[in-house]
Amino acid sequence: MTTVRPANPLVGATHRQIIEHLTPFYRIDSVSFFKQARFIISDLFNTYMASDKRPNFNEIIPGLFLGRLPRDGEAHFDVPVVDLVVSVIEPWEIAQGMGVGYVLEPSDWKLRNTKHILIDMKDFSADVDTNDVLNAIFEMKKMLDDHKKVYVHCKAGRSRSAMICAIYLAMYSDIKEIVEANNDEERFNKACDFISGIRPHVDVDPGKIKKGQEILRGRNNFTHFGAIDRSRSPADEKHFVSEHDYIASDDIKIAIKDFTSFKSMKVYAYYAQNYQKPYATCQRTSHIREFFDDILKSTDGGWYNRLINEEDPIKKLLEADKLGQDDKNRRAKLVSDFMEELQLHIESKHLLRSRLVRSC
Repeated sequence: MTTVRPANPLVGATHRQIIEHLTPFYRIDSVSFFKQARFIISDLFNTYMASDKRPNFNEIIPGLFLGRLPRDGEAHFDVPVVDLVVSVIEPWEIAQGMGVGYVLEPSDWKLRNTKHILIDMKDFSADVDTNDVLNAIFEMKKMLDDHKKVYVHCKAGRSRSAMICAIYLAMYSDIKEIVEANNDEERFNKACDFISGIRPHVDVDPGKIKKGQEILRGRNNFTHFGAIDRSRSPADEKHFVSEHDYIASDDIKIAIKDFTSFKSMKVYAYYAQNYQKPYATCQRTSHIREFFDDILKSTDGGWYNRLINEEDPIKKLLEADKLGQDDKNRRAKLVSDFMEELQLHIESKHLLRSRLVRSC
């Protein structure tokens, strides 16, 4: 079966269109008390219901696992050793879970040498970025083709993550009843049925069924997001060889949203917002919001100089001391990890583009 490579929908887009597309990824919203309470009640229910009949996770096909939000500590359950984790969840849910029992966050997966992908998707909805889904599916395909293991989860492993697994099976599975389906809609439905046969409490609601079918129908309009466009001329490539030009471009903003350190900082902002003292919470979350906004809206790369020189808003984030030294050290580590990942990314892009120019 041919590998479908999802595409960058922003090729040829204006700066304004790119910023509009990226804004949800850089935003840190306030989370209502109702949403927090609903999460806690649902999470406790799923923990209580965990049993042989309703396990924490199931192996859907060899190497592909579907399950609950992974935990450690007192609420630990044995997550299989995997090479890729796909979290189909909003970042605040990871932070919320940390408040009721330690949840494995993006930085934990990095320590385990496990690749992590976050598909930002609201619970009880089908609101998800198609490109994010297809990029994750493509990465799952690569891992499973190499006989590696993949763990896909949402909060309960019932709906959002099941939708992602069903899309994968509809696109790449060799399961007879799925392959022999007449069209994409039927393939997706057969994939949902197959998953439900293994994990009976799976419930892909009508909205997600419609969205899954829509993604399948449109998949051939996409090529791999981030793939090098070799149709560009050497002169076009030379424009990006400069490190400064790349830092000032929208390309780096697209890349940053997938950094482990960026996701960890976002999770921390939500945790601070929901679980720490109100004054300190307001300050730290506000500083991270300002930092993200500085990156997103910058047109000259000035955000990078302010980061390197530890100027505001990073200075304010690092110096906030209302919650003691441990929390201050944690913030310093978040910033340090982000700077390290950013520098490695810039160096790799600079070298890659330089090689492209020399080969043209």
